[in-house]
Amino acid sequence: MNRLSPMRSRVLIPVAVLIALPALWAFADLMLHRDLPGAAALQHLAFRLLVRPLEWLTEGSGHRLRVALGLWGFVVLSAALGEEGARPKRIVFGVTAAIALSAEAVTVALAALMERGLAVGIVLGAATWLVLRRGTWGDVERASNGIVAFAAAAAAASLYYVYALFMTYGQGYPLLERLGDALRAGGTSFFAAWAVGVGGLGAVAAVLVARDRGLSVGVREVVPGAVVAALVGAAASPGAAIVVGPAAVLLVAALGSGLAGVRGPLRFPILGAIPCVVAGLLFGHTYSARILACPSADDDRVTLLSAPGEIFRIAQGDGGLLALSLRADRRLGRMVPPGPIEWAAAGAMAPPFDADGAELFGTPEELVYAPSRDVFFGSVVPHDAQAFASGPVVPNNVIVTLAGDGSRVLHAVGIEGLCWINTLHWNDAEERLYIGCEDRPGLYRWDPDTGTSDAITETRLGDVQDLAFGDGTLFTISLWFSRYLTELSARDLSIVRQVPLGGTHYHLVHDPSKALLFASSYYGGRVRLIDSTTLERRGSASAGFGTREVAVDSTRSLLLASSTYGGRIDVWSTESPPSLFRIEPIPVGGHVKDITVDETAGKAWTWSQCGLLEIDLDALR
Repeated sequence: MNRLSPMRSRVLIPVAVLIALPALWAFADLMLHRDLPGAAALQHLAFRLLVRPLEWLTEGSGHRLRVALGLWGFVVLSAALGEEGARPKRIVFGVTAAIALSAEAVTVALAALMERGLAVGIVLGAATWLVLRRGTWGDVERASNGIVAFAAAAAAASLYYVYALFMTYGQGYPLLERLGDALRAGGTSFFAAWAVGVGGLGAVAAVLVARDRGLSVGVREVVPGAVVAALVGAAASPGAAIVVGPAAVLLVAALGSGLAGVRGPLRFPILGAIPCVVAGLLFGHTYSARILACPSADDDRVTLLSAPGEIFRIAQGDGGLLALSLRADRRLGRMVPPGPIEWAAAGAMAPPFDADGAELFGTPEELVYAPSRDVFFGSVVPHDAQAFASGPVVPNNVIVTLAGDGSRVLHAVGIEGLCWINTLHWNDAEERLYIGCEDRPGLYRWDPDTGTSDAITETRLGDVQDLAFGDGTLFTISLWFSRYLTELSARDLSIVRQVPLGGTHYHLVHDPSKALLFASSYYGGRVRLIDSTTLERRGSASAGFGTREVAVDSTRSLLLASSTYGGRIDVWSTESPPSLFRIEPIPVGGHVKDITVDETAGKAWTWSQCGLLEIDLDALR
């Protein structure tokens, strides 16, 4: 085994420490859901360093990334066929190892954030096994081909999940969703199916090691490690810890013994397959065993109204009417709870339907009600923007107008130069539609009467993921490009002030009765509280990894937030901020995109994988 020269050690070790310490500090903030000083700035910096090159590589259809991967694969293959020990070969393999380890670190970090308790239990359990084994991996001369192939395939699958996330393909999600639907339809226990899968994977690894290498997986040592994993993991997920924790320790033990003899420049990336396999277990548990469980029929706080395809936005009109943006069904709909969902039809002047008139020509997303005009405004992502274009306008998004009763689409227009729409908000006093941009910094204010708009596109604004109105001002947050909460003048959209908040914020809501802004931090797993007068941070409330939607009921002093991967809606009392009193969370299923609150009726509506749900807000008190 090659060792670093003293000169290289004196340079590389301090550099590694300088990178590791801030990274651990930033990760601890995410893991513990605690606002550690400077951690949010470090997280945003790391996020931009990771995402910026990926943004460039994955623009459009992602051809740049495919070409880059193909070229690099050719370089690696050429180096592998070259002379043993040659300097170019060492450099190519070294760079490949660094890239692979970085990708593995992202994979493992995401998995650990999804399943904090289980991840800690698995790490401690595996560490216990390693201590009891006392480094006996070193006596293996060479790893078997079967074990290497098994580990490499598992690592590749785990890494591909991260690739799919950045490419927004998400092929793994529909597969697990179909699995969940099949289990639900058959009345099978999610946990039982997951237990069989995880236990089987651990058994396969153990058998492979025992058969191919004749090695002991240290059963006597595995037991204490498995117990540690189960005990620590049980603090977060009692049922799953019984299976996932011990099985993961068994995998670490089996693969560790089997891969100990790996030699050559790719030794460390291949050994890195071990945590990636464990990360795969955590991902799988998040998606198939935990999230897909639906609310209990005995829970009097929640009522299942309907089970349509994905509802991206729910907007409330007059008379208890709900307008629905049904993304999976490519339709706009209406319902008056608890009545059925009805499709919106084409109006006399409306073009945004396909040739059969059955579906929209694209995917509906944002939806907002304009009371002064008794209409809804929505956005549709056209599947063929060129076909919809009139003249020079080739829109990223099309603005549609839906009748106030939700029955028909009245109008559709592609606005020249408009960005990819992140959010829509209507200001009734101005009678203007505010449009936030996702693909670039920008906020547009559109006049539906004249079709004209003014905008702010300053770089420091960042992408406008969401906004909230104040008294003569408005506030914006960013998901991708900026770590600042921005206050804008409603008169001319100029920036009044900015305060650092941290990146990856999804939704923002203003409670004027408390003079508080609430912003959901997606990767931070919390809701941040900000004084809307001074813009001072007033603390945060932990809501789980993937915190997305946030809504306020000022009448009942309630704050509701959804966790995409938590399968629940967290609820707090805001009667005495910033100390929020946590109310028992509501299990609703996974992938909640929106929460709409009607303070007068005391109802809230949301959609999850389980369907369209109505929440009784009075029952939460």
